Amino acid sequence: MCPPDPLLSIVIPARNDQFMVNFGYRLETTLNYMASNLALLGVLEQVEVVLADWGSSIPLFRELSLSEHARKIVRHLIIPPQVAAVVQRDSEFPIVLAQNAALRRCRGQYLMQTDSDVLFPIEFLESFFELVLQRQSTVIVDPAKALIGVKRRHIPVQFTFSNPPVSELERFIREHPTACNLEVPEQFPFCATGMMVMHRDLWSEFRGYDERLIYWGWMEIDLGLRTSVKYPYYDLTDVHGMVLFHLEHYVDNGQGREVERKMNTMDRPNQLTPNPEDWGLAQYDLPVLTYPDYGSIQTEALVAQKVVSTQVLK
Repeated sequence: MCPPDPLLSIVIPARNDQFMVNFGYRLETTLNYMASNLALLGVLEQVEVVLADWGSSIPLFRELSLSEHARKIVRHLIIPPQVAAVVQRDSEFPIVLAQNAALRRCRGQYLMQTDSDVLFPIEFLESFFELVLQRQSTVIVDPAKALIGVKRRHIPVQFTFSNPPVSELERFIREHPTACNLEVPEQFPFCATGMMVMHRDLWSEFRGYDERLIYWGWMEIDLGLRTSVKYPYYDLTDVHGMVLFHLEHYVDNGQGREVERKMNTMDRPNQLTPNPEDWGLAQYDLPVLTYPDYGSIQTEALVAQKVVSTQVLK
């Protein structure tokens, strides 16, 4: 018998390229810390993490050191190099394609997008489950009919580059709260969030992120502009004081957090559903790997899990 669908699916796009020095540390810390806090809250079985591994020559599952709790919830979606090379065109890392491929294959009722280096404190997770997923407290909007986001604070790169253990990260956040700058977008509230979450029906309705935006930036703003035509945007930081923490990895070179890379054109969307029906690489039978018995990952033949049609976004 198949296990019940999780209440929440968390999508994380990633690639095994040691992006900005200590990517492996940041990803491991994010996954292990999240899983540990979910277990402490007693909700581990209600969550899955779909890690979209984009075109890695050496898959991330071969190198990540995940805890037993993390192995219970992480599913590795493999977009092999031969597929990635075709669909990414001249983009170095088309995050929208990785995210959509994972969103398409999620099993949860609510689907969350976050990054590979965002820390989810237990206080945030407890409030998120109560307010959004379990609706034990009154919120202004219906969580199933809204785009929900939260702002993030940056743990300084001078500290994160030392690869500190979780206990030291928690101590730093507790003892130096003002050193973790809160990122507040000037124009669009759904820019540079710590996470964005919607009910799976809304992700399906809008067909995920615009897959034409294969370069850097604007994809989350485009999504927010499209969804807010029909549904409200609800900011958990502004309304409830909730916040996430980002493991900063940009070195200040006098230009802030900017780096040189090809950017998406910042055009306002002219259609609510820009992607075709086969969005999310639906035409590819991509492997989704799990950790059997929470030990070594199942790698033989890289057999894809078959998900029934009612569990797959259309």
